Amino acid sequence: NPTAMDDGNFYKILAQYKFVLAFENAVCEDYITEKLWRPLKLGVVPVYFGSPSIVDWLPSNKSAILVSSFSHPQELAHYIKSLDTNDQEYESYLQWKLKGDISNPRLLMAMKERKWGVQDITQENYIDTFECMVCNRVWENIRRKEQGWLPQSWKAQANHLSCPKPEAFWFSSSDPGWTSLREMWIPSFEQSKKEAWALRH
Repeated sequence: NPTAMDDGNFYKILAQYKFVLAFENAVCEDYITEKLWRPLKLGVVPVYFGSPSIVDWLPSNKSAILVSSFSHPQELAHYIKSLDTNDQEYESYLQWKLKGDISNPRLLMAMKERKWGVQDITQENYIDTFECMVCNRVWENIRRKEQGWLPQSWKAQANHLSCPKPEAFWFSSSDPGWTSLREMWIPSFEQSKKEAWALRH
């Protein structure tokens, strides 16, 4: 049940832990999900694997443990164990939250300039805002054409489209529900590619 992911009882369970594995479903520039944001919100240190540009979006340079910073899983495990036994060093990962000190200039600028919010009733929903931006740009080009001007074009950059095609992992479970769940993402990916193509042509 997707709604249970924001349930208070689920938060209580997660908040009991010092670390949470925050591994994204795909390694893509623009794919950063609740897997990272949830532990940050709860004051738990995320052990993150996912977007290569994650450092641009973290609250501080010491707010998450990045799997990509370690050459081997054993090295990562040793580091996590050392933090577990050293309260002062572990708490250094929580200072940004305890002091309310977000020090990442790129994140601060993005938050200041954005016109949308997530789970914030005082701001516009991010999906609605994106859809409105697309409509506004279409209407802007219609007006430009009416005045005899050339239309402007906006294009996604390659790093916005860098997600690889999802792969199904074949678990030993014989439950047919697993198969449909695993295979849901591939048709969704293919459908999104077709929609993107249709918007461009």
